[in-house]
Amino acid sequence: MVFYAPFVCGYSLSCTRFTLRYRAGAGADEQQASISSRGCSYAISRDSDMVKRIVTGAHYGLLDWLAQRVTAVVMVVYILLLIVALLISTPHDHAAWKTIFANQWIRIASFLFFVSLCWHAWIGIRNILMDYIHETGIRLTIQVLVILSLLFYAVWAIEIIWG
Repeated sequence: MVFYAPFVCGYSLSCTRFTLRYRAGAGADEQQASISSRGCSYAISRDSDMVKRIVTGAHYGLLDWLAQRVTAVVMVVYILLLIVALLISTPHDHAAWKTIFANQWIRIASFLFFVSLCWHAWIGIRNILMDYIHETGIRLTIQVLVILSLLFYAVWAIEIIWG
């Protein structure tokens, strides 16, 4: 499909006698240079940007996708292990809950769950902010507030688990 210069550049179609000379073995740049017009004073410039794209992300795509999946798997495994532990010894009071969380492996698993939850939440919120908040100052402010909140919750979780 060939788009002629007036159509691509948005000019009127009054100068419609554009021809593209195809030469076998010629590269795209050479073929582009061979566009000629009859009676029109403009030509296609490959240097000018037709679409100005503004990139707001840092291209974390694959790493974010993988981190989201890994943290989700960690959280699902923890929930399944916790369900099994609760089915084996069902706690009926505060002392029973304290006994379950006295085990070091439950504490470590709970901490890994919470770190995974914070990381999962950060990736999701950061991606949403990059997609929908285009003003850099506002986005940065919200991101800093989210990071501070997640750090506060992580410290609080450590205090609850090992306190």
